[in-house]
Amino acid sequence: MSTDNRGAIDYFSSMAGELQIALQVVRDQRKVIDEQDAEIAALKAKLGTLEGAIVKKFGAHGVLICQYSDPNRRRTAQGRPSRNRLR
Repeated sequence: MSTDNRGAIDYFSSMAGELQIALQVVRDQRKVIDEQDAEIAALKAKLGTLEGAIVKKFGAHGVLICQYSDPNRRRTAQGRPSRNRLR
């Protein structure tokens, strides 16, 4: 085997190792993201239950409490565009 071929083999072998490491990092990050997505979904469900209880207890006032406690919904309720849309 010539020196040129050995260098190319070493280069591609090194690249393959780096590729495997990169793939593992991506897999690990996807797993973390999926876990966080599940946590977010659970928290949103709890928030929905809490808002439902507030509305049930306070009626129309409860609706306003829920709307004005969320900045995005508050802007919508007030009829103002968000700052991002103004830029």
